[in-house]
Amino acid sequence: MISGDCTLLFLQIISKLMCHFLRGTRVADHSVPSQIVLKFSSMMTELQDLLGKLGQALLHREHNCLLMVAFLQLCYNWGEMKVLLIHYSVKYESAADLQLAALQEDISATNLSYLHPYLNSELWNLVAQRIDNFGEADCKELLVKLILQKLQAVVLYVNNNKTRQDIMLSAARHLMSHIREAWPIILTGANALLVTSVLNPEQLECFANHVVQEIGCSSESCSEGLDALKKPGVQENRILVVAFTCAALRCIMKLFSGIKRKIDRASHQVVHLTLARKVLTRLDPCHILTCMSKDDLEALTPVVRDMASAVNGSFKKEEDSLVTDGWKLDVMGVQRYLHILELLPLQHTPGILKSLLVVSILALAITFERSDISRGEQLSNIRSLLYRHLLLGLLDSPGLPDLSSYLSIGQLANWLTNLDLPLSRDLQCLLFQRLFESSLSCSSTLHQLQDEMPVLQKQSSQWPQDMKTLGTAVALLQVLNKHENPEDQSLCLKYQRRLLRSIVRIMEHQDGAAASPSVFEGYNLMLIWCLQEGDSKQLEKLTPHLSTVVEACLSQIRSKDLPTQSSSIKSSLDLLATLLQYKFQFNAVLPSNFIHRVWSELANQDMSAGLSTVGGSEHMQLVFEAATEKELYPILQDLKVITKVAVQSSEKPEILRARLSIWKAVIQSRFSDGRINARKMALEQLCQMLTVFVNRCRVMHGTSGESSMLPVLELLLTITQKSLIFMSPEMLDLCFESVTTALAVDSPELLSLCSVSLQLLQVLMKFRESVVLDCIPSFLQCYRQLATTVASHGHVDLRYSAAEVKQYAVCAHGLERLTNLLKEHKPYFVRVAAYIVADLLQFFETYTLYPEVKIHYSNCIHSLLSICDSHAILFLSRTLTPASQLLLKTFYTTYNKFHRFTGKV
Repeated sequence: MISGDCTLLFLQIISKLMCHFLRGTRVADHSVPSQIVLKFSSMMTELQDLLGKLGQALLHREHNCLLMVAFLQLCYNWGEMKVLLIHYSVKYESAADLQLAALQEDISATNLSYLHPYLNSELWNLVAQRIDNFGEADCKELLVKLILQKLQAVVLYVNNNKTRQDIMLSAARHLMSHIREAWPIILTGANALLVTSVLNPEQLECFANHVVQEIGCSSESCSEGLDALKKPGVQENRILVVAFTCAALRCIMKLFSGIKRKIDRASHQVVHLTLARKVLTRLDPCHILTCMSKDDLEALTPVVRDMASAVNGSFKKEEDSLVTDGWKLDVMGVQRYLHILELLPLQHTPGILKSLLVVSILALAITFERSDISRGEQLSNIRSLLYRHLLLGLLDSPGLPDLSSYLSIGQLANWLTNLDLPLSRDLQCLLFQRLFESSLSCSSTLHQLQDEMPVLQKQSSQWPQDMKTLGTAVALLQVLNKHENPEDQSLCLKYQRRLLRSIVRIMEHQDGAAASPSVFEGYNLMLIWCLQEGDSKQLEKLTPHLSTVVEACLSQIRSKDLPTQSSSIKSSLDLLATLLQYKFQFNAVLPSNFIHRVWSELANQDMSAGLSTVGGSEHMQLVFEAATEKELYPILQDLKVITKVAVQSSEKPEILRARLSIWKAVIQSRFSDGRINARKMALEQLCQMLTVFVNRCRVMHGTSGESSMLPVLELLLTITQKSLIFMSPEMLDLCFESVTTALAVDSPELLSLCSVSLQLLQVLMKFRESVVLDCIPSFLQCYRQLATTVASHGHVDLRYSAAEVKQYAVCAHGLERLTNLLKEHKPYFVRVAAYIVADLLQFFETYTLYPEVKIHYSNCIHSLLSICDSHAILFLSRTLTPASQLLLKTFYTTYNKFHRFTGKV
């Protein structure tokens, strides 16, 4: 018994080793010498004979699953290598043709003799029969792999169409009869594309139904199946995606078409079944897959129209939602099937199928909204899947579905407006925009909107109802402003004027409605439209409320109860931005101190939050550009005062970051005349304040100011790039001191500090080289600090992820580019280049750099060697350590061979 166990273990080990050898050998390649390929082919022939003897020996003894697994694994890897050799080697092509006769005699799926000729068809069928009767899951999975392997070889190399079709049909029948073991393997790698070309629509429907039911019903295979759906072979297979989509919808329909249950689980809740069942029963997956295979998707139009008519009817007549007959619904099951739909790339399906899916999702949404299911966590998840991931995902995708040909867009918009959608305000606006864009594709549908949306009717309701539908109206207004079809121009103009009338009616009520984000957005859109179209008559209806709107916007920004990223503050800032852009058109109606008040509110809000993103650099820039010279001077004076306070305060570095972001907006503003001089004077005073701050940080060894050095460097980089002030020696010293101070200690922002510092030094060397060349010692100190920092953090002893290594490689590349700039000023750096080379060689001696970093440091040395003369090379060879001397010899040899310019091409 012990001897038998040892023999079995030995055979398993040999099989594993041979499998690893076959998988890891690179021989089927044109770059491999033909002698090696010939020797390997002879080894494959010997292994073929050995496999034949082993297979026959296994069939002459009692079935042993472990032995069969070892045998099948070796067969599979041998077959993979043979497929590659057939592709690259002439010898194996003729060998494959010899087996075609045996393949034509027995077209059964389990006849593997075409690719595995060491057993004849009868023996392979006997192996398959034993596995079916006695084999465990491992054996059955390996047999499926071998069948798929044979199918791939047949598709590639069999030219006889009838033989190929017969084998493909036989393989398809076998896979469907063993679908339980086959489906995880089919969804792996390129097998999905191979199998979908073999299965007919009925078989494909059966396969998709089995996979979806396995995922939805079995908790054990759920995670495995969901992972399989995420693989590229499934995601990129359009017909397989459609099959899984139809299967998931059919499974949901079966849940709605259940029978009375004697014992109900806690997750089964009473629900109204009519609409979802009525719509989803019209779904025929086989018909859909047949239309896809024939590329005749227009044949689905009657189906979509029939399904949509039921949904349109539900808008007109709300059915009774109370159910007392004991019908139950598995809510968790619905959630699982919707999650399958979420994982599939439905946004890339054809337009007609998108319309079909949207109609199905709306039927489910209407059913759940009108049901008496308790509003718990399960229903919240279902609503989020329906609206956010599925409905919005389909509408906001390339190739907008033509919903207007099937659905009543106005009634659908009204129904959605009355719901408490599980979407943020921005996503709700996006949802309505996509719906209205679909209606604009058809002029008749656009004309019907005024009959279906009260806010567009000539005699609209009172303002409370207008206020309720204002968010939807704003989305429609955004779409109408972009619509350029000349045939619909008059109708769009009528809608825009009626929306303007509704906004004005709301503005006339002083009970807090004017502070709504929808009001601000609508008012802003109408202002922009009137200004762009030059419609002074409509603009006169808006301007009387301008002062009220300004006060409301400023109060929203001033409010401490609202989060800084709320929709109210965002819409207020957008409206103020419009007024700042068109300030000269509104000078007569805007408050006299409008610019100063906007500046004060933005600055105060920015100070309270301590963030630079609250006011936004774009809005600050608009304030500065809209200000006159008289208004700009006090604003810059206020900015200098609050910046000085932030510089002197070391407890809150985020305040200094916010102040410097405002200065960046000052730098990026487009000025003329006297405002340029005002900005120049202000920036010079700012540089003096920053000099004091950097000196204090250097004295304190960076312990308190390191987190504030990054915005300082970014600001200096912006000033240098814009060339706004004269680069004085004091300004240059500030740049150099900022770099050395920022890199003196470790910081969480070290990579960003290195990146910005390198950009700053590169800009100085490119555009301010005359000033930099007068301060070479300070420049070299910065260069050495940067090289040391990147090398000390870019070695293999520090275990980094691939993304982190790439970031350090980017910094090393920046150092290489900076070194290349030194070559353009060789006379200035010829005396110091040898010392820089010595420093870089010391890094190679001290650290084992990552290859991605090392290559850039090597290029730096090659560039510096082109600056060094013969005396510098001789000096290095005498003074360096023995290890560095060996490195120098290697680099110098490589430089002379491949990098030194010789004048030859």
